[in-house]
Amino acid sequence: MELTATTMNKDLADSREKLDLFKPGMKTPEEIILKEEDESQDGEECEVNVTDIPRHAMVSVIELDELEDSRTESKLTKKQTLWALNCFTGWLESQGLQMDLAMVDKTELNGLLRHFYGSVRNSKGELYGIASYIALRAGLNRYFKEPPVSRPVSLMKDAEFISANKVFLGVLKKIRKSGRDITLHHQALSPDDIRILRRSRAMDTGTPRGLLNKVWFDIQVYFGRRGKQANRNLKPDSFVLRKDKRGLRYCTSFFGDETKKHTKDRCSMFEKPGSELCPITSLLKYRSKLPSNATALYLQPKKDFVDDIWYSHTPLGVNYLGSMLSRMSKEACTSVIYTNHCIRSTPFHQLCGTGLERRGIIPVSLHRSETSLQSHQMPPVG
Repeated sequence: MELTATTMNKDLADSREKLDLFKPGMKTPEEIILKEEDESQDGEECEVNVTDIPRHAMVSVIELDELEDSRTESKLTKKQTLWALNCFTGWLESQGLQMDLAMVDKTELNGLLRHFYGSVRNSKGELYGIASYIALRAGLNRYFKEPPVSRPVSLMKDAEFISANKVFLGVLKKIRKSGRDITLHHQALSPDDIRILRRSRAMDTGTPRGLLNKVWFDIQVYFGRRGKQANRNLKPDSFVLRKDKRGLRYCTSFFGDETKKHTKDRCSMFEKPGSELCPITSLLKYRSKLPSNATALYLQPKKDFVDDIWYSHTPLGVNYLGSMLSRMSKEACTSVIYTNHCIRSTPFHQLCGTGLERRGIIPVSLHRSETSLQSHQMPPVG
């Protein structure tokens, strides 16, 4: 009991010391903080005349608009919203209807959406996939809520749209039953087609076009660059040549063009000594054929060249880069016309059988170890 009483007395004394902090005229901790801030400002005024420094920034109307745009929607979101709106207005036109969407009341809009959800089809006259169908309603909802329409409308939650949403859910159920909710993965390149591509004129490093194609293909395989814009943003100095402990050359990469958390890519592309398909040899040869002041990695080949510079200063466009493998497949006469995305699938299934080292496969497939890679490998073909 004596120990407990002693402890209580000590706590009471500590509490009194804390209460002594609140002098007369200062009843709350908030007032202490305000007083300290005032004293801090008084101290600053002794050193700097604050009247000479504006407290608030001067922001132009253009800067405010940019801040507003960056806060609301990305370019991709705006594109999806416009797509949804075009689908709806196109449907209205096909029904012979003209409607001011900014003024139409909710009851009438519900009737239109009820019919639209039930009858809308893609350009092939087929049901949309589930992801596209859901994005359609979400895009329309953004259109009504965002400027310039800015209506207090929720197509998903407002009671006026219950019947339209029942039709929407019914179509979703129909899509699932039809099997269109199954995700279709891109086909991997077969080992035979990989050999056909690498031995074809489409990847002949003795020609400007073939050298360009091979370097592009190697970079996709080793570094897994996703998206046509990401490829368009590459520069000649995006790759750094190094040597390992054995003296073999390899390339690491640094991509500072994307607004993501990690712009440094830790993948590597390794030398294959003695191989005519060595990716390092191809890359170095390609860079030696570029103009000295090239601003992009992938440039248009010259029609006529009389010196060692094979490429012009004109970068290849994003759409051209987005269909590289399709053109190469047609030129090489592969069994399938592949798309760029097929390369992303290939490391998981086939690259172990095409002579690539495991350390080269792991970065591309984004696995952290060889053990995790093994679970994604398919049995060898044939």
